[in-house]
Amino acid sequence: MKNKNEPCTASTAAPSNSSVSECPIGVCPFTADLIEAAIVRDAELEALKARMALIEKWWHALVNDIDRYIEDRQTRF
Repeated sequence: MKNKNEPCTASTAAPSNSSVSECPIGVCPFTADLIEAAIVRDAELEALKARMALIEKWWHALVNDIDRYIEDRQTRF
């Protein structure tokens, strides 16, 4: 059993055969690292979604430009 005031480390966490960690929430650096990684991944996912939406917008604009070019060429000849 670990002292509730000391930071959680691999040696002070719950025994390896235990399914429950004895680290109090907000103290365990492993938990903090996981939360930080999840926040970073969420931000990266949102940025990726924004880039994908921008690429889709550009793609549709390109397709429309090509369609207009083809129509223009067909009306000239």
